Amino acid sequence: MAAPAWCLEVFVTQFSVYILFPSKVKYLAFLRKRMNTNPSRGPFHFRAPSRIFWRTVRGMLPHKTKRGQAALDRMKVFDGIPPPYDKRKRMVVPAALKIVRLKPTRKRMNTNPSRGPFHFRAPSRIFWRTVRGMLPHKTKRGQAALDRMKVFDGIPPPYDKRKRMVVPAALKIVRLKPTRKVLLLDGWQGPFTRSACCPRGSTGYVGTCSCSVGEM
Repeated sequence: MAAPAWCLEVFVTQFSVYILFPSKVKYLAFLRKRMNTNPSRGPFHFRAPSRIFWRTVRGMLPHKTKRGQAALDRMKVFDGIPPPYDKRKRMVVPAALKIVRLKPTRKRMNTNPSRGPFHFRAPSRIFWRTVRGMLPHKTKRGQAALDRMKVFDGIPPPYDKRKRMVVPAALKIVRLKPTRKVLLLDGWQGPFTRSACCPRGSTGYVGTCSCSVGEM
């Protein structure tokens, strides 16, 4: 059957899930395959999640024919969701969802190296340590938004006279347990603890640091 003439964009994000142990064993066995006389001729071991997906799809197509090569060229793969695709409607494949394809007892991991309890082996040996497409500040639009953000120590004028806004979902009473100790900018909220502003430490509650301003 001829490959249909469609164009496909695939985004491999940090929410993509891989089965940890079976996939890792198979891919580590693939990493050991190399050409002894000239390894630069292949096989090529891709580390980016998008290129791993691209190579998997290439094995499902007759990519050495013109028809298969044209079908492979119509598929674009990205790490993360770069602009302008980040503002478009996203589609999923219901038959490929984690809850449908994987057993509940299987260990699995996300492609993001900093997520999941099983991230310490597979991403460092298979995937990139840092996926560039997942970092929003690496894009021009993200960097422009980061440049517009201003950060101050305290509330300098004229901002001290403006109306202040809070994020209800980030309040201490909502996010933290009552039994947790809270670290403020000037020390610990609790008795017999060291003050964060004083390297020598001081006992007592917050604000009882004995250091003078000149010594800090």
